[in-house]
Amino acid sequence: MGKKISPKNVRWIRPSDRDILFALLVLSPLWLWIQVSNWVKSGAIPHLLFSGGAGTGKTTLAKVLLNELGVDGGDIMLINASNENNVDTMRTKINGFASSFPFSGEFKYVLLDEADYLSQNAQAILRNMMETFSNTCRFILTCNYPNKVIPAIHSRCQGYHIEKLDQ
Repeated sequence: MGKKISPKNVRWIRPSDRDILFALLVLSPLWLWIQVSNWVKSGAIPHLLFSGGAGTGKTTLAKVLLNELGVDGGDIMLINASNENNVDTMRTKINGFASSFPFSGEFKYVLLDEADYLSQNAQAILRNMMETFSNTCRFILTCNYPNKVIPAIHSRCQGYHIEKLDQ
C-alpha cells in the first residue's frame, strides 16, 4: 500500500504574487505582458480600466500589480462598486481618501472593482476626481461590461480587455 498522507506530511505551497502575475500574463497577449513589466520597472501606472468576463483575473491582476509596485496598504482603497455605487460613496469615502497625501511613495491608489455598477452621477464625480487628484492618486477600475462605463472615464484610463481562456 502507498504511504498515507496526513496534514503533517503535506506542505502547502501558496503561489507568490510574482507566480500569479506570471501565470496571468503568460496566458495574456504579449503586448499586455510587456506593458505590465514596464509599469513594474518604472514603479508607476496610469489610471487603468481592466475589462473582461467574470473570473478572468481582472481584480487579481490589479491587486498583484499594486503589490509588485510595493504600494503601502495604507495607500490603497478597495471599493466594490456593486455594493457601494452611489454619489455619497464618491463624495465621502473616495474624495476624502484621494485628497490626502500618500503615506509612502508617490501615489495613493483607488481600486474600484465592478465599476460598471457605478451610477451615471457617481461616474461623473469619479471623472472629476480623476482629473483633480491626478498628481497624487491613481484609479484602477475593473468591469465586466465596459460599455456601461461613460466615455469620459474611458478617455482618462488605459483600457485592457482580458479574455477568458477556453476550458
